[in-house]
Amino acid sequence: MLKDVVDVAGVRLGPGTLYGCLAKLEQAGLIEALAADERRHPYEITDAGRALLLERLSASARVAEIGLSRIAGTMS
Repeated sequence: MLKDVVDVAGVRLGPGTLYGCLAKLEQAGLIEALAADERRHPYEITDAGRALLLERLSASARVAEIGLSRIAGTMS
């Protein structure tokens, strides 16, 4: 999971930071822990987590779309 965060976001988190975030997401009902498999501790996004993620990504996409169109307008 730490590698995925680096690959996707370009941010390197320490294990304590990652597990603290996972604990908060779980307490908020946005993810749930699945059965551990040896050293792996998988999580699954909940319906509430999926809805919130869609909302946040949609808002970010709107901001990006406006910003990109404004930048494109200044490059002509």
